[in-house]
Amino acid sequence: MLVVVNDHNPIQDWLFWRYASYWAVSLGWLLCCLATGHRVLLRLKGWPVSLSEHFVLATGVGVYVFFVGMFVGGLLGLYGWLFALAWPAAMLALGAPALWRTSRRVRRLFGRFVVGPVARPGALGYLVALFGLLGIGALYFLILSPTNVAFDARWYHLRIAEHYAASRAVRPFAEGWFPATQPHLASFIYTWAFLLPGTILFDRVELCAHLEFVIFLWTLAGIPVLVRRMVGLRVPLAWAALFLFPGILLYNSTLVVAADHIAASWAVPIYLALLLVWKNFEARNGLLLVLLLSAAMLTKYQCMYLVVVPVAAFLVRAGWAGRQALAAGRKRCVRWLVTVTAAGLGGLVFCAPHWLKNWVWYGDPLYPFLNRVLGGHPWNPDAAWLEHHVFLNTWKPMGSLAQRILETTGALATFSFVPHDWLELHGTVPVFGFLFTLLLPVLLFFPRRARLWGLALAANVGVFLWYWTFHQDRYLQILLPWMATVACSVIVLVWHTHRFARLPLACLIGLQIIWGGDVYFVPTHKMARSPILATSNLIAGGLQQGPRRTLALFLSL
Repeated sequence: MLVVVNDHNPIQDWLFWRYASYWAVSLGWLLCCLATGHRVLLRLKGWPVSLSEHFVLATGVGVYVFFVGMFVGGLLGLYGWLFALAWPAAMLALGAPALWRTSRRVRRLFGRFVVGPVARPGALGYLVALFGLLGIGALYFLILSPTNVAFDARWYHLRIAEHYAASRAVRPFAEGWFPATQPHLASFIYTWAFLLPGTILFDRVELCAHLEFVIFLWTLAGIPVLVRRMVGLRVPLAWAALFLFPGILLYNSTLVVAADHIAASWAVPIYLALLLVWKNFEARNGLLLVLLLSAAMLTKYQCMYLVVVPVAAFLVRAGWAGRQALAAGRKRCVRWLVTVTAAGLGGLVFCAPHWLKNWVWYGDPLYPFLNRVLGGHPWNPDAAWLEHHVFLNTWKPMGSLAQRILETTGALATFSFVPHDWLELHGTVPVFGFLFTLLLPVLLFFPRRARLWGLALAANVGVFLWYWTFHQDRYLQILLPWMATVACSVIVLVWHTHRFARLPLACLIGLQIIWGGDVYFVPTHKMARSPILATSNLIAGGLQQGPRRTLALFLSL
């Protein structure tokens, strides 16, 4: 068989080997981040949370550590294939022993406490799992072709990564190119993919896509963990709730090697860390929360949607703890002061790769947005038009302050029913998903779910900020893990309330699934037009092009 098929499509040119290598590298990278984050979290906090929460938080910490190493290595001019292999290897060496000891401990615990047969999911469980797996498969199919990379990824996310890799260092952009001065944690992850040896451009772009995909899987894994904190029940299939929001299947809200879904990956760890701070106001919890908030802001300015409520909650908790400390005596006051100081200084230090770099290189920590105050450099007078009309006054409410507040407040109830995207994409058809909006009033029947109410409030404040600043639909993906958690939690609570409530709930969910069933097939990609067709043509090329497959991969971009 191999002799025959090799004449038609050489075995060494099969796409299977390429995609298998992308998976191996991406999962290996995630393991390095988990190992390092696990080691750091053990030193910082010990073992104060459940195993699943610990691993969600540890992976986030590890991704931040990876970014810092890439940033520092770039400043030192160390970029090259040797650094690309050495840095994750060093991370793995640092964390692997602790991770191995923990895994052995976990195996012993499971062997001691898990006895007897494990309950199998019922028919409903299999349907939910099938629905979620179809969603994952649909997303993965789209990333198989580099043609499906988004416009913004081609414009700056991958462009920055390729520039750093080609320069073998992180250096200022002499022309003061605005997109490169924004937070770009994602581009540093992609830079690593561009540094790996033995790859062509097809491999580098596809590896970036697979790195984004495994980060997305990490996001999915965190949703059941957060749902458990909301409702007090194990709901292992809660991750499937994310696909009740069909906008994630449509360009340009889907996985397109941009930064939106990497930004969204911080949502669950941030709220878990906030719950830790609220329960126990101490320095190590505060540092963990601030690190995750900083990592989010280093990914994208729009992560302010995830940051505002946790910061406000931290300040409220700090005030409450300060009042208790004054009544408890000097020792408690000192601990309170250490916690607040550590959080404040930690925020400055953890975010320094962005603001300090911009201040040193461009004279403005938020270049170019403080140009009128600090006069950043370099500065072309024509850039003021771009700053004003593109960065600051696009997709924003207009009118007087009262009119803008009224419009933005109204958007909290209508954002899922009124699309906010380019008309040439999907026109005036709402595709984001309705369940978060429609299930919010049901929370009134569960007034004692303080954590869930807090998460719903945080998501709505995020929607308010989204509409007030830059209300394009794709940026709602940053809030999607919170929205999916709220929707799933309400669904679980209603399902367990009374059997007669299940029928209307099932009808609502069914209508959402049916309505969103068309979204995946809408040809809205600006360059590829139909991502499904682009991937299909690439896969079919093995039989159509035969030995010319390698050349076709070079030309596919």
